[in-house]
Amino acid sequence: ITSSGVRVSTELFACRVNAKKEKRQRNRDNMRKFQKKRGSSRRKLMKKLASNAATDRENEFVSKLFMTMPGPEIKKPDERRGRF
Repeated sequence: ITSSGVRVSTELFACRVNAKKEKRQRNRDNMRKFQKKRGSSRRKLMKKLASNAATDRENEFVSKLFMTMPGPEIKKPDERRGRF
C-alpha cells in the first residue's frame, strides 16, 4: 500500500517471477543430479575415431619429416685427371 492508499501489486508479481525462476533453476539442477548416466553418443564416438585417425596420420607425417638418412656420397677426385 502506498501513501495514497492505492495497493501496488507489481512488487508481488516481481517476487513471484523471481520465485518461479528460482524454482526452474532448482528443478533443472535436480534433473541433472538424478539423470541416468548414458554411454557416449554415436556422434561423439565417430568424432573421436576420426580425431584419432587424423592424429595418427599427422604423427606418421611428422616422423617421416625427421627421419635420418645417410648423407650424400662424396666422390673423391680422380688423381690422374683432377676431376670427379
